[in-house]
Amino acid sequence: MKQFLGVAGSALLLSLVAACSGTECTEIGCGSATTLSLEDASGQALSTFTATVTYDGNTIVASCDNGTGSSGAASCSSGGGLTSSGPSESQPAFQVEASEPGGASFSGSISPMYTVDDEFNGPGCGTCTSGEATVTLQ
Repeated sequence: MKQFLGVAGSALLLSLVAACSGTECTEIGCGSATTLSLEDASGQALSTFTATVTYDGNTIVASCDNGTGSSGAASCSSGGGLTSSGPSESQPAFQVEASEPGGASFSGSISPMYTVDDEFNGPGCGTCTSGEATVTLQ
C-alpha cells in the first residue's frame, strides 16, 4: 500500500507541476507614465501652475488650475502635479520650466526615479515602466 501511495503521490505532483508550468498572461493595460509632482518651497503641493516639459524631442505645455486641465499627452492632478503618458519606456531626463501665480518658479533638468515591473502581466509577459519626480518651485 505504501508503494502505491508513493507512486500515486508522485503522479499527482507531476500533474500539478505540468498544470502550473504553462504561461498565462493577463491583459492589463500598462499605463506607462511619468508623474511630476510640483510643490512650493514649504513642501505644499501645487495644483495651479503653468509648465513646459521637454523630453526626447517632445514638448508638453500645460496650464493647470486647481488640478484641472490637460494638454495632449499630459493631464493635471488634483493632488498637485502633472502626469505625462508614454515617455517612461526610454527613461529620459526632463527639462522643466514651471511657475505658479505667486511668483515661484523652477527651470532646470530633472531625472525621474523609474520603476520597471518585469512581470506586469505575469511571469515572462512583458514589462511596464513608470517614473516619478518632484519639482520644487522657489
